[in-house]
Amino acid sequence: MLFKLFFSSDMSEEVQIQGRTARQGKNGSYQLILLDTDLEDDFDIKVGSSDKWPRSQFYSKLCDAREKSLERNHVLMETNISAAKKKDEATNIYFDALLDSNYSRAKDLFKELYLNMKKTTMDLDLAFAIDITGSMTACKSISISLIKYLLIGPNSILTKLKVKFPCTEFTLRIAILGFRDIDDGSNQFEEICWDASSHFSENMKDVLRAAKTLISSSSGGADIAEDHLGAIQRCLQWNSTGDWEGTIKAILLLTDAPAHGYAPSHNFDNYDVRHPLGLTMDSVVEDILEKDVDLFLCSFNPVATEKFEKEIFQTYCNHPSNVEGREVTLVPLVPKPVVQNATSGMMSDCRKHNIFVLDESGSMAHAWAGVVSVYNKYMNNRRQRQHDSDLISVVQFSASARVTCQLQNIVNAPANLKQKGGGTRFSPAANSACVLARTTPQSHSSVIIFMSDGRAIDSHEAANHFSVLNQEVKNRTGADLELHVIGFGGRTDTRQLQEIAGASANGRVHTASDIDGLSKVFVQISGGGNDVASVLEAEISKRISDAVTNRLSVEYLG
Repeated sequence: MLFKLFFSSDMSEEVQIQGRTARQGKNGSYQLILLDTDLEDDFDIKVGSSDKWPRSQFYSKLCDAREKSLERNHVLMETNISAAKKKDEATNIYFDALLDSNYSRAKDLFKELYLNMKKTTMDLDLAFAIDITGSMTACKSISISLIKYLLIGPNSILTKLKVKFPCTEFTLRIAILGFRDIDDGSNQFEEICWDASSHFSENMKDVLRAAKTLISSSSGGADIAEDHLGAIQRCLQWNSTGDWEGTIKAILLLTDAPAHGYAPSHNFDNYDVRHPLGLTMDSVVEDILEKDVDLFLCSFNPVATEKFEKEIFQTYCNHPSNVEGREVTLVPLVPKPVVQNATSGMMSDCRKHNIFVLDESGSMAHAWAGVVSVYNKYMNNRRQRQHDSDLISVVQFSASARVTCQLQNIVNAPANLKQKGGGTRFSPAANSACVLARTTPQSHSSVIIFMSDGRAIDSHEAANHFSVLNQEVKNRTGADLELHVIGFGGRTDTRQLQEIAGASANGRVHTASDIDGLSKVFVQISGGGNDVASVLEAEISKRISDAVTNRLSVEYLG
């Protein structure tokens, strides 16, 4: 008699063992004595489940479980063979590169071979430091889309890493910091704390909701420069349980503005000499390296941030603590030529003398309240984009023209404009606007916004006034006058509007059939349009996703 204390994983093995019980013509007996924990470990039969089997079916159920186990093993074996073939092919390609003396290629191939054979787990801690000052309002939707693209879906950081390194188990944890400027006081930093006061969370949907809330609250930041060093330092100081415990750590700073001390002019920077907390480029870089955190600078305006980026890049590379030769990763979210050629919205319109020329004739009576509301919306949009140094002038016209606001700071410009009524002539209004434009300080550039719902017999004279002014501006600055001519309603003569706008190579005609349309035109002129951002959205998202993924998957893991 043979007592067997295990169940064979293969039927052929069991038959062979049974055969050993009968020798030299003698009958033998065979009996199984099995431990239920062994059945669970070897055949996935839960402890206690076999007690419910009918005795007559006990052996057949064991055989069924064995067949399923064999199938699983065969699938695993095929997978391993396939993986081994790929590794073998990769190894052959590596040796071919060596034989061809292509050492750069061989180095990259060896690194990839090593990483794919290295079984490990890795935690990734990524902190988004997002500029939420007023100027970032125009980048609100693209910022949210970009973060979503990185965190959720087939192009996410985690998905790409899992595909590239199937033998490595990754955990991604995200923190969100919204930062305003120094003078915004207690509202400067907004951050989210999760369980146990940790700033990092693995729940991507919760993180995305928090990011949307912060980004949607953009406001503040009176000057052009922002507190990038303060935002980076704030992230580095997080020390709650669970903060900065990852194998890989990085800060991704999203902004559209230069840092304090790196603005294009001292007039645009309230802290161009010294940070109020004593932060310096060298001290912040020292803390970044000590914390073993890598830095991504992601700019919606690489022209504005270029000086800061160059300085921190060089400081980082040359710092004595940077023994590994690591670098700051610069990600221009909008190409520099797009920014340089833009007619509105970025650094090119830092300080403007906004001259409104508004038709207050009798035909505008029904729409005047809407015009005033849109005029206020224009100013609010400029202030949201941190243009508190703008100047405002207003010419109201009918058959004659009157100046109701002259060179007022945008903060003090009148919110209420009273309508007078009367007929319509363009030339007196154009002349008054030109007189105001000639008083524009050298620190500002003039933009004229001419709006009417009618037509006039003197449009040619009006165009001549603007043509003379444009030549004066061009002689002085080298650029044409920014001139916007808006036709409101259905009674305007498009040819007259085009003639007036044609007085400047930088003149544009806009049409609006109602107040909503007029509002969109005014917001676009004020620099709040998102046309460029929406066109580049897919490209931007892919670029930053690839930049982050490549850095994490190759340089960090190598």
